[in-house]
Amino acid sequence: MLGQMDRVSVDVRDCGYDADHFTVALSLPVSMALRQHAINVYVAERLAGTDDADQFDEDDVVPIKQVWKWLFPRRMEEAMGKKCVAGEGCQFYLELQVNFDKDEEELQCL
Repeated sequence: MLGQMDRVSVDVRDCGYDADHFTVALSLPVSMALRQHAINVYVAERLAGTDDADQFDEDDVVPIKQVWKWLFPRRMEEAMGKKCVAGEGCQFYLELQVNFDKDEEELQCL
C-alpha cells in the first residue's frame, strides 16, 4: 500500500495541480472491518474470566482507518508539497481505494 500511495503522491505533484491543499479519503474492503471485529472478539474471549475482562471495550479500540488518517496524510503532504486539510469545502479531493482480491471469498463466512 505504501508504494501505491507514494506513486499517487508523486503523480499528483508532477501533474501541476494549482491547489495548495487537498483532502483525502480512504476506502477499505469490507473484510477489513470483519477482521477488526474478529480480533476484538478474540481478545474479549481471551480476557473473559480475568481481572482485565472489565477493562476491554471494543469501542476503545482505534480502527485501522483512523490510524491511517493520523499517519499517512502527513506523508502525502511531504511528497506532494501540498497541505492536507480535513472536512468539506476543499476543492481538491483524493480518494484512495484499497482492494483485496479475496474480499468476496473471505466474506462467505457471513
